[in-house]
Formats: sequence, structure tokens, C-alpha cells
Amino acid sequence: MGSAVGDAVGAAFEGGPPRPGDQSGLLIQRHVARARRLQHTDDTVLTIAVANSLVARGGLDPVHLSRALVHAYRAEPDRGWGSTIPALVEELGRGVSWERAVLDAFDGLGSATDGAAMRVAPLALLAHGDLTEVDRLARAQARCTHGHPHAVDAAAVQAIAVALALDAPSGGIDPQAVIAKLIRWADTDTMVGRLEAVGSLLPVDDVTAVASRLGTSALAVDAVPAALYAFLLRPDSWPDVVEFAVRLGGDTDTVAGMAGTGVRRLPGRGRDPARLERQGRTNRDLTSARRSAVRGVGRARWLTRSRTCVRAALGGRGPSPGAPTAVCTNDRVVDVEVARRGPRSDRPPHQRVTMASRVRPGRSRSSRSSAKRLRNSARGVPSERW
Repeated sequence: MGSAVGDAVGAAFEGGPPRPGDQSGLLIQRHVARARRLQHTDDTVLTIAVANSLVARGGLDPVHLSRALVHAYRAEPDRGWGSTIPALVEELGRGVSWERAVLDAFDGLGSATDGAAMRVAPLALLAHGDLTEVDRLARAQARCTHGHPHAVDAAAVQAIAVALALDAPSGGIDPQAVIAKLIRWADTDTMVGRLEAVGSLLPVDDVTAVASRLGTSALAVDAVPAALYAFLLRPDSWPDVVEFAVRLGGDTDTVAGMAGTGVRRLPGRGRDPARLERQGRTNRDLTSARRSAVRGVGRARWLTRSRTCVRAALGGRGPSPGAPTAVCTNDRVVDVEVARRGPRSDRPPHQRVTMASRVRPGRSRSSRSSAKRLRNSARGVPSERW
């Protein structure tokens, strides 16, 4: 959760310059207060894909993970994707083998970006008691998409940093001790040099100086040290960690997401914006998912109209009796009920709509008009004709 919210907060500031000034959290508070909803990016999509693959296979299966990453891109193409995954998908579409596509990308050097590092949190969570296993898993998953040694090394460093944060004593984290351990696990001279720079800069809180020394681009050797610095500067305060990461500028969504991953205790209801607690899918998310559903991506997608959304089953034979469905009001899930099969299960896919038997405590209710809107949506009828 710390990674996902950091990603969503940082996305609005991506590509900007360093923002020196007050470090009291006002920058994020003002942004969240203005934003109706925060939207996560490809960072969170890929992290979830890694977690789902680990659960599905009972561990790391590089072949399954590679397919899961491609499916994640095709299912949600509007998440601000970097260059690596789309380039691989294009190469695979030409009939190039996966291994060849990974190694031949970017003029034969392999991708050196931070995409492999930003998604390693589930692996660190899986094996955080064994750093050797964390290192092995992180490097293996990185090679599924990134062939450059810097990207592979950065992914391992990020995973070990998260594992060390998870296993830190209750008394707190010693930043210099963490840096010393990470240096021992780094394989490339470039990453070792960046980690030494992190240790020498701490505890400087000048974002301009830190950004100039470490870099904040989408290169793995820039983003991972920057995220590590933001975390180690104030490791017990998630708002301060994300605030500093955002003020560094550059690839802020990835840096803030990776930095927020290490904080073990997420913020409560105190100084943090209340709107951070509001979870749900935005209109943009729902519209994107609806388009994917109409195109046949996946068996079930979220469809929405106005303030009511129900889950429509598309493709296959439709939902089985007792299958769960979610109903939401005001774009927020308010209840999960037991779905019932419609009386005509042999209808075409676009006519199979699963309705909830009842909704509480929300105000939405099943009606002929809402069912008609959903059927029209699945057929691709423009909303103006609803």
C-alpha cells in the first residue's frame, strides 16, 4: 500500500525539476486536496502482476511472470507505461523469442531503466528472512524484462533494502548500517558508487543538492539511490518520505513508490490528508477497463455509468451461481454480495449481466434502465445514445 499510494501521489509531479522549500508536507496535502482521485501508474500494475504470479505459481516462475507482465500491459495500456514493456510486446508480436527480445532491446544493451526495481516489493516480502534468496529472486525477475547489468543490480539492491526494512529492529533503522549492507550485495561499480554517495550525503535535506548528486531520471542507477535516500532520511515517517521523494523531481512516481515501500507503518488519521484514505477506481480507470472488456480482454471487467457500477461478465459462459460480485456507489465499493445467474444464461456475452441480489449500505439498486445501459456499454453504443 505504501508503494501504491506513493506511486499515485508522485505521478502528478513526474518530469518536473527539484522543488526546494518547506518540507512540512504541504506540497502533497495541497495536491491531494485539489485532486478528486489519485491514479496509480504502471509501477503499481506491475507490482500487482508480480504478486499475482507468485501466488498462482507458488513462487517465482520466470515464464509465467513474463506472460503476466505482458497481460498487465495489454489489460491496462493507459497507465503511463515506460519504454521497456511496450518495446518487448512489439518485438514479441514480430515473432522474436522472449530471451532475444530482452537482450536485443535498446541497441543490444538491454533496458537499463528502473522498471525491474519498482516491482520487486512482493519478492522482498516473500523471502525477507533470507537475503540470499531475496537477491536471487530479484535478479531472476529483473532478467525477464531488463537485460542491462545496472537494471538487474538495482532491482536486487531495492529488494534487499525493502527486506532490511521489514526485518529492522523495533528501535529503528540505522541508515549507515543499511548502506553498508547494500554495498556488499551490489555487483556493479556504478551502483556501489551511488550507494557510497547516499551514505556521504545523509542527512542532508537539500533536494537540489541530492538530486544533482544522485540523479532522478528513470535510469535504475538514478532512481533506486534517490528512493533509498528519501527513505533513509526519515524512515519512520511515510509522509516525509514521499514528500522528499516528490520534491526531488524527475521520475517522481517510481521514486516515491519505491521509497514508500520501505515504511513499515502507514500513516493514520493524524496529519495526513483525509482524502488519502478514500480508495476506489476513478472514472478514467473504469472507462479504460470498460474498453478493455468490450475488446475481449479478460472475462470480467468493471463497467460504470453515473454513480452506479456493477460487474458484467463478458465472454465464456457467464458467471456461475454463487459467484461474487461487487457493487459500488459514488465510485467506492460499498458491499460484496452473492451474484445470481440471470434467467437466460444462453444469451450472447454482451447480454450477460450479473446483478447483485441486494446492496447495502449504498443507494444503488438493480433496475431495467441500469441493465440496459450496461448492455449498451458492452455493445459499444456511445454514451450519448443512452
